[in-house]
Amino acid sequence: MEVRVLFILLSLFLQLRGIESSMAMAKPGCQEKCGNISVPYPFGIRAGCYLDKAFEVVCNESQNLSNLYSVEGFQILQLWFNSMNVLIDDRTIGWCQEAADFVDPHLCVHYALNQRFSFSHSANKFVAIGCPFSAFITGVGMPNYTSGCATLCGIPFSGFPFSPLTSAADTCSGFGCCETNFPRDLTSFDMRILKISTLNSSENNVLFATAFLAHKEYPTHKLYQQSDKTKIFPVPVVLNWVIAHVTCHKAREGRNYVCSQNSDCFDSNGQGYHCLCSQGYQGNPYLHNGCQGSVCFFRGCY
Repeated sequence: MEVRVLFILLSLFLQLRGIESSMAMAKPGCQEKCGNISVPYPFGIRAGCYLDKAFEVVCNESQNLSNLYSVEGFQILQLWFNSMNVLIDDRTIGWCQEAADFVDPHLCVHYALNQRFSFSHSANKFVAIGCPFSAFITGVGMPNYTSGCATLCGIPFSGFPFSPLTSAADTCSGFGCCETNFPRDLTSFDMRILKISTLNSSENNVLFATAFLAHKEYPTHKLYQQSDKTKIFPVPVVLNWVIAHVTCHKAREGRNYVCSQNSDCFDSNGQGYHCLCSQGYQGNPYLHNGCQGSVCFFRGCY
């Protein structure tokens, strides 16, 4: 009896391994990875491998180093199709840096993403470093929506307007550094900075002002430990993506509906939809026959 049970379990395990190994993430004949980064469809590296130009990516391979970029130029650190997220390096898009003589008030950054993508409000935060100044982020096309925070110099400081945060336990709470959330996803935005006048005249000269978007889990204190505070360092940011700017209902009525067999369609929080394999299936829901059946037993699926 025990031998039979072991045989059944081994057979189920081998079936699972077979399903996992046979699941394709990229289209047949297409490059599946750029270095260590998987490139699942609807993304693709060359013509015929992506759903449309919005999902085209570029793999830059040189001197044993592979980097993945969007056609818009930002570096991609990770792609996920189940959570509809892209992890990117923020150096190329979201940094606002100004020296002491910046015009006040000042539009520092304007950025607009491909309409299929948006900056995730649930996964990112808006950060400002320096003092004393205020930083604001405004959603373009949403004139009533602005979020921001203010920094003061405080004590102690040693001639440089950056709070001496040294560990993850330190908070970015308004002295030399501030951070805030923004309540909705942004496809395009403006960043502005504004000097603050204080009662202490020695604090009224802004030596440097920096504002940027960052993943909420990014330890802001790391930026304070850099010797060159004026340098732009890599900071991770999460983008959301959708297949198209239509609802599932509208998509099903058209010819370009992309959710494959054994998958379900979900409307995104913004405008658009995405696909997930149905319960009991796993794989890539955007590929033909991309969702493969799991093995279910003992009232569960594994």
